[in-house]
Amino acid sequence: MFRTIEIALISLLSTAAIIMSTVRFCPAAQPETGPGSATYAHESVIHTEHGRGAKAYHLYEPDEPRLETAPMIIFLHGLFGTMPMVYGGWIKHIVKKGNIVVFPIYQSLFSGINDVAFSENAVASIKSAIDISETVPQLDKMAFVGHSAGGFLAVNIAASAIDFGIPAPKAIMCVAPGKSPMFKLRDLDQIEPGTLLLTLAGDKDIIVGRKDPKSVFDKTPQLVNRNYILVNSDRGLSANHFAALTMGANNIDYYAYWKLFDGLCNAAFYNTDWEYCLGDTPEQRYMGVDRRGNPVNELTVTVP
Repeated sequence: MFRTIEIALISLLSTAAIIMSTVRFCPAAQPETGPGSATYAHESVIHTEHGRGAKAYHLYEPDEPRLETAPMIIFLHGLFGTMPMVYGGWIKHIVKKGNIVVFPIYQSLFSGINDVAFSENAVASIKSAIDISETVPQLDKMAFVGHSAGGFLAVNIAASAIDFGIPAPKAIMCVAPGKSPMFKLRDLDQIEPGTLLLTLAGDKDIIVGRKDPKSVFDKTPQLVNRNYILVNSDRGLSANHFAALTMGANNIDYYAYWKLFDGLCNAAFYNTDWEYCLGDTPEQRYMGVDRRGNPVNELTVTVP
């Protein structure tokens, strides 16, 4: 009975978040250059749907111009966040930067909560997408980004990548990962030491809080290039559990999630933009300005 109530509550909160995300703080302009910016290599996105049930997934490929080959990003949603439209702005941004995005559904309405099955379902989608994508994936340039439950799945799958028979990610970003004890972290010391990792918490997150995001950082001591980041709220900007939803992007999207993940992929794939994603640098902490030109509260960064 408790598990049924718990699932219903999370589903209700997710629906409420979709509604709240449409009335968020109106931001200053998106950065014009660099990570997180509106400088795109592609004009449009090709979206297709594949598979059935919990093994279904959405595939996004860059177009205009079309690429023969591209890096592959695995985007793992939060619990019951199976509609990619709620992350649509971020997904479109990643693809137009020149990446393939795979959005595994990994759960069905009646599947219950089973993080092991969720991981297996997501891996099945990843393998299928690698095989059928018209844009050939560059398997040496793969990254995972996960929100909430998807944040835990991201590191758990990465830790078992060899066993699952998929390429190990070069970079991982966990946004508000959790929530334990519903989901359990595996032996994260199995993640390859060269992997770049960011784990983020929001100062107004009452669903996951800060303990679970920090635990991802604490359980990966083999990763030299890892940071734990606290996203701080400001006037009109709430760094809550649902801030990653992008039905109306704002400074938290542009300068935290989008900028950090762009920089992380660029650092992992091309050895550029390290200062925008790791090391507690001014570029990493910067959160832009509000509509009146006032600086938005910076990120708080913990380094190894």
